[in-house]
Amino acid sequence: MSSTPLQPEVATTRERISTVAIEEILKCGVLGLRIANVAKGAKVSIALIHKYFGNREGLIAEVLADRIESDYKRENKRFLEDVARSTPSLNPETVAGLMPMPEDEWRREIRWLRIEARAASQRIPELRARLSDATLAMVSESENTITAARELSGNASTIPARTIAWAMFSYADGFSSRDLNDNTISNDSYLPLIAELIRNHVL
Repeated sequence: MSSTPLQPEVATTRERISTVAIEEILKCGVLGLRIANVAKGAKVSIALIHKYFGNREGLIAEVLADRIESDYKRENKRFLEDVARSTPSLNPETVAGLMPMPEDEWRREIRWLRIEARAASQRIPELRARLSDATLAMVSESENTITAARELSGNASTIPARTIAWAMFSYADGFSSRDLNDNTISNDSYLPLIAELIRNHVL
């Protein structure tokens, strides 16, 4: 008998396990993740989780890296679509306004998940390897976008596009410090910095 009809069900089961695992990590942290709780929430056996992911570390590595990659791809797609819509009036201030801002509450979960993943990666080699690959891919994509923008605008900055990409990632994750004290920096005070960076080194 062909196994093809079972493939959609298997994919759905893996997705359900991944979703519950992320929910558990958001609720309890990586250290608090329990395979038994994931199995119960996903309505599968512990043995099935081990079959799909190998062990607890394998589960953590796959679901966190996949989530971080998918968050970035969704964000980058939205950003590029917004830029395309704004093309007639494209300027540093417009582009800066489309980038992550300190007061974007909906991004809080995304950045803290990235921080949690990086902390856990120091003790989970599989996660470290996956995050390393994912981060390099994300930075390369951002570097390519910056390089393309420079070619269109004629910007002659001597700062490597990759350095600018890394700086943007660092700024976005740095908002986690603001999360601890919501009055430290506002969108209005941050926007001019990013607009100036884009003006001098991108557009």
